[in-house]
Amino acid sequence: MDKFFRFSDYDLFGYLASGIISLGLCDIVVGTKFVLKDSWSISSAVAVILASYIVGHIISGLAALLIDRGLVRPLFGTPANLLMRSEKRNYSWLQRALLGEFLKPLHPSLRSRVLRRAGINTAEGEPRDAGEEVFWRAWPIIKREPIPYGRADSFLKLYGFCRSISLISFVAAVIFAVKASTGWYSFQISTQQYCLWAIGAAIVSFVMFRRYLRFFRAYSLEVFSTFAETPCDEGLPDGS
Repeated sequence: MDKFFRFSDYDLFGYLASGIISLGLCDIVVGTKFVLKDSWSISSAVAVILASYIVGHIISGLAALLIDRGLVRPLFGTPANLLMRSEKRNYSWLQRALLGEFLKPLHPSLRSRVLRRAGINTAEGEPRDAGEEVFWRAWPIIKREPIPYGRADSFLKLYGFCRSISLISFVAAVIFAVKASTGWYSFQISTQQYCLWAIGAAIVSFVMFRRYLRFFRAYSLEVFSTFAETPCDEGLPDGS
């Protein structure tokens, strides 16, 4: 029973923290007292923790659906496919400012080595979504390497956390902007204060979105760079 209620580090930062922030935002927006209350009891603290954990899971799922599958993948592609692109493209300063190195492919020598390890013959043309194919060929090997697997797992948790906070901050920015322009549920807070909150939330959302892209790319990059150095005696095809 003790193990059942023991939270992991990702439970705390990935789900519980985002859930508490969401409930706190609800307190500010509609005047509830989930988190911002005058006094606490043990039962209320337990209830808030459990509610925050559940809300955190919901937020994480929504963020994955809206940001990951609804925005990033359709517009730009997955990091695995972007990293394995062969052609070089010129991006505008705005794209670089918004996305950082997310669109940057692997170095050609590393890319060639990864493809050889995966047994993909580029002379006959690359299959569609070659990056995703190589990633899933590499992943079982990475799971046997504790250090790179640990690093990849850390990147996975970090990009999930950043994605959730980015969504929460974006929603907060929209709500504060609406409250500033309409006076809806103002609670004696000035329009200027709501405008400042909206700007601050928008900045946090953008910064965390950039961090999400960085860790999302680093997750696949860790897998590919480790896979490229896997010894041939692991039973992998090396294309020779």
